[in-house]
Amino acid sequence: MKRPLTIDRFYKYFLNSISPEKKTSPGFFDILDWEDLKQNEAECRNYQRKYFFKIALLEGKGVYSFQNKKVEVGGKSIVFVNPRTRASFETLDENFKGEYCVFSENFLNNSSRINLWSLPVFTPGEIYIYSLEKDTYEELFHIMQQLKLEFKSSYAFKEQLITNRLFDLIHYTQKLSVDTPDTGANNPNHSLTERFLTMLDNQFLSVRKDHPLQLRSPNDFAKNLGTTVASLNRNLKTYLGKTTSTIIRDKIIQEANIILLHSNWGIKQIAWVLNFKEDSHFINYYKKYTGSTPQEFRTSNKSLQ
Repeated sequence: MKRPLTIDRFYKYFLNSISPEKKTSPGFFDILDWEDLKQNEAECRNYQRKYFFKIALLEGKGVYSFQNKKVEVGGKSIVFVNPRTRASFETLDENFKGEYCVFSENFLNNSSRINLWSLPVFTPGEIYIYSLEKDTYEELFHIMQQLKLEFKSSYAFKEQLITNRLFDLIHYTQKLSVDTPDTGANNPNHSLTERFLTMLDNQFLSVRKDHPLQLRSPNDFAKNLGTTVASLNRNLKTYLGKTTSTIIRDKIIQEANIILLHSNWGIKQIAWVLNFKEDSHFINYYKKYTGSTPQEFRTSNKSLQ
């Protein structure tokens, strides 16, 4: 299992370089292309989270793996990846091309009141992939070129122009999909849901062999959020249609599946990092909600890879 990639580690392992110097504005932004990233294709194939958002304009064949599924891209496409999604990418296409905008959440939040997590293209745990016709690709490619020009300029307020172009990419793509859902994110009560999801994700981001999961019960989360379990349940039921315990359970099972498929950790080790006192407790818990044991899941799914 790979630790989540900070920006500094991303530049070290993917690009064999140090991250760019911080600019005068808060946050981080950069533009890369596939020629940069393919210096270390092995890192691209590693299943991991990265501590930044990514918008990729692609041309060619490749495969994204996330949430125990594989999604192929081909031809021309645009892809959005967020820090709450653990994923990998690989391509055998020698003519593959890609241009990437990578940025931190506070880079956009510094000049916009829009909550990035409310945008359909940045749904937590998912990757948004949209296939493009030639004319649509060319329009998005034009916006990307404007971004690159602004990024290289010495204009004192270029961060605002870059932000505008990023939102052009986001909203242009979302408008291609009809019936974009209303997430309700402008409702102030929705902030409790967002804070819970962020806290939940951060718990699993920090899980590693020497650092087990810390918060696991609804009461743990309610206490740390400064609310009651009843209030948290009402909020989550309203916006997500699930109770706190159900969301935590689903996250534990999801994380267990990822570790089972993408590490060589033993069942005892996995039980410990997910905060089960005994491996038998973990096995019974897993089987209760999935219908199979952890080892059965690992064996049957690894045979398909």
